[in-house]
Amino acid sequence: MVTVLEAFQNCGAGGYLDTLVGLMGVGLGGLALVLAFQKKQTGAAQRTMLALMALGVGGLVLLGGFAAFLLGIQRMTQALAAVDPSMKARIEELGRHEALSCVWIGVGLWVPITVLAGAALGVGAAAQKAKAG
Repeated sequence: MVTVLEAFQNCGAGGYLDTLVGLMGVGLGGLALVLAFQKKQTGAAQRTMLALMALGVGGLVLLGGFAAFLLGIQRMTQALAAVDPSMKARIEELGRHEALSCVWIGVGLWVPITVLAGAALGVGAAAQKAKAG
């Protein structure tokens, strides 16, 4: 089991960049959810746009995690060329484990973004339906 600190240490700069972008997505999703709970429906288009932007940012965060994973695997493969063959299996196992940390960071940030944006869209749609009928 990898702790959050270990995941960031293993992933490196990609994890920090993913987190920065992810926090923006959480902010957009949270703002969309706050707007969805407001009684005024004048901001329905803005709320929907914010929620969709948050979902887009969430997709970027997820892709960023996988891209950092692939970059880590590529670097590990290049480094294995200069290693004693008896040590390759152990180093490859550790390298894959460390590179996988980037995926977990991406997934860990993608989930709250998706939940917030989905909730905002759901609450907004329910409010529109209640207003119409």
